[in-house]
Amino acid sequence: GSTISTKTNMKRFIKLSTITILTAFSFCFSLNLAAQNSAKDTLLVLLGRITDANSSFLPELASNLTKTTTAKLSVQSISEQESTLLYLIRAVAEAKLDRIQDATDDFTSALKQSKKTGNKILQAIVLLHYGTFLQQKQGEGEKAISKLEEALSLAKSAGNDTLRAETLLQIGSIYWGEANFTKAMSAFNQATSIGTGQSNYNITIRGLANQALCNRDLGHL
Repeated sequence: GSTISTKTNMKRFIKLSTITILTAFSFCFSLNLAAQNSAKDTLLVLLGRITDANSSFLPELASNLTKTTTAKLSVQSISEQESTLLYLIRAVAEAKLDRIQDATDDFTSALKQSKKTGNKILQAIVLLHYGTFLQQKQGEGEKAISKLEEALSLAKSAGNDTLRAETLLQIGSIYWGEANFTKAMSAFNQATSIGTGQSNYNITIRGLANQALCNRDLGHL
């Protein structure tokens, strides 16, 4: 009974720990990308909404998004940044519809396009979503960590501590779900330290809360 309860709690924790992207990513883009036109801003809002763990997202809306993004991707005049975001949005929508292969193909395309832009933040964002998808939808913890570690390296290289901390929180949640509490604690500690240094209370509180869970499961509480 307790084992089943623990596994259930872990799955619930991972689901609730999915990154709330809008605020952090809007901040990342405002600091690291050139001024954006309204079309790109709309794509960021869409990305934020579809990846927000706290918002409901009906299958009908996900289905409509796949059709809309497909139509926009057929336009030859879009930039590499826009195509990256369109592929990424469609990938996340497809993942929500459990179209796993389609989502995998679009995550791959988004990553390929993001590399063409030369923008490390954009690449890190794609990798963060891709890694989360691999863990949540395919149970590929090792591959997920690999993508997230790459995202972490890019965020660090770009000097974006907010994205770095968000990635660390996601890495920690995966390790926690695998009952690797020592590695989870290390990731949460790093995220909390970044949050404290930035006076980012959202990250700090989430990091501390996750540290408390790890301390409990390590038998320190």
